[in-house]
Amino acid sequence: MSYRSKHRRQQFAKIQHQQSGGLKQTLGTTPRQKRRKGNQFRLPDVHQTVKNTPEYSLRKPSNESNHVLYLADHEEHFNNQPCDAKNTSKLIDRHPPEGIQNIGNTCYVNSLIQILCQTPSLLEIISNNIKRSKEAHSTVTVTRALQEVLQQDNMSIRIRHFQNIISRRVHDFSIGFQNDCHSYLLAVLDELISEDTAGDVLRLFEIRMKEEFRFGSCSHREVTDVQTLRSLTIPSDSHTVENGLQELLSSEEFDERDVPCRTCKNTGYSKTVKAMKFCQLPLILVLQLGCFREMHFGGHLHITKSSRKTLYSETLNVPMMDTSSGSVTYSLFGVVNHHGSIYGGHYTSYVKHLTNREEDFWYYCNDSYVQQISTRDVLHSNEAYLLFYNRNM
Repeated sequence: MSYRSKHRRQQFAKIQHQQSGGLKQTLGTTPRQKRRKGNQFRLPDVHQTVKNTPEYSLRKPSNESNHVLYLADHEEHFNNQPCDAKNTSKLIDRHPPEGIQNIGNTCYVNSLIQILCQTPSLLEIISNNIKRSKEAHSTVTVTRALQEVLQQDNMSIRIRHFQNIISRRVHDFSIGFQNDCHSYLLAVLDELISEDTAGDVLRLFEIRMKEEFRFGSCSHREVTDVQTLRSLTIPSDSHTVENGLQELLSSEEFDERDVPCRTCKNTGYSKTVKAMKFCQLPLILVLQLGCFREMHFGGHLHITKSSRKTLYSETLNVPMMDTSSGSVTYSLFGVVNHHGSIYGGHYTSYVKHLTNREEDFWYYCNDSYVQQISTRDVLHSNEAYLLFYNRNM
């Protein structure tokens, strides 16, 4: 970490500690806050509407000889029976990813939907929410529209309907405009959670962290309020995802005179140590790979997309706050790629078709173009932006 970055983090921690009213978010903002702020760190999609054909591909998978291809205009390949929420695993087994038409700068939507269709437990939770809403006579417009999409019946039509509903709720995501896939995910979760009276969607993605201050001169410890997040951002200078998580959880030292104990008010010459720890981990862990680099020219701040690659693996171990609990193991099942710069580009995704068989297959999804690929292709992406991990039970 550079001296400037370290100094900035220390100054922020000092101010944060002095404030009352609980922990301020340091690892992210809530979706509604993020939309109000405009989220200046959004990766856009300015891919123009084109006729997507099997020849159109930003990246050719290495195992061409064994590929499987599905197109959005050939939905007869799929079983279009209604969803059975009680048997989600069989539903997924019958429905590998199919192509989705780009209806105007919507590759960021298509890439996310491909992964949500394979997200464990999501369809069952949404179906249960709809059942509860009928009993309570409440409205679940977004939830119902997403359920129709996840059933993978007439995908392109269902997605257009779903996107129209989202754009009416959140004007930033109108069809035809460039947008960031991560911001879109948070907006969709925000709407689903607002309609979920049981809180199941929130628990599926919810991350809880505690910030702890340890004071050297008095040995007191101060734990702030729990911070709730729906994704984690891995620092852009991290060589691996594991390194990035270690940096988020790493301890920082401050002069005790700058950050004193608020219990005994001692201000000796010892150090105050601050550390972040996970106290609750989700079933679905979403990681945003930090792609942004700050550069200063002529007294102005310039933000660019970094070309540095952060390595990731199929299996991820995340430590819990209680060391006696060990770590939680996750398995990768989805990757969203962004090709281009912060000013424009194109989104694609890799998604694992989760089945009841011993071997699951990975697919490369580029709007209407879908192709079976190898695990090696997935783990060697130079354009990975979002990672989706499923908690091993």
